[in-house]
Amino acid sequence: MERRKYQKLKLRLILLTVLLCIFFIFCFYQNYHIIVTKYEYKADFNCRIVQISDLHNQLFGKEQERLIDEIKKCAPDIIVVTGDVVDSSHTRYEHALDFFEGAVEIAPVYYITGNHESWLLGDEFNEFMIKVEAMGVYYIDGKAISSENMIIAGTEGGFCVGDYNWKEDDRLRILLAHEPS
Repeated sequence: MERRKYQKLKLRLILLTVLLCIFFIFCFYQNYHIIVTKYEYKADFNCRIVQISDLHNQLFGKEQERLIDEIKKCAPDIIVVTGDVVDSSHTRYEHALDFFEGAVEIAPVYYITGNHESWLLGDEFNEFMIKVEAMGVYYIDGKAISSENMIIAGTEGGFCVGDYNWKEDDRLRILLAHEPS
């Protein structure tokens, strides 16, 4: 009888170990996998937009080359970044800077911060933002930028602030929000 209990316990431990391994592999895959989802909207002009969000300091190859290559394949007219490129608990600004450096070579980049950036206020974060803007990234928290065909506005801290005069304008309007709820 003891042998039978031992075998059942051993089988349960093996099964639990296999399930834990599958769970950890799934979590690892989710953190390092790039997901591309395509949507099509009708507008009066043709514009391809790539949206990037919640990178959380993830590394996608040397100098973010896997991520940058995926963006290039999409051939965007603009790139919008909707926050959390860095992670407040293990911040590595160099990964985010590598991403922005590669992205601005592809298309104009518009960036709003997310909740993780808002938790990183201070000198180091200010230096990061200075470098990002020096690369040519349009930082639009609480602001709007207009072109002939569209207006791109960014929320500040997840809230739509500012007067964008959208009611009197027939251009395409894009609102970037980290928490779109």
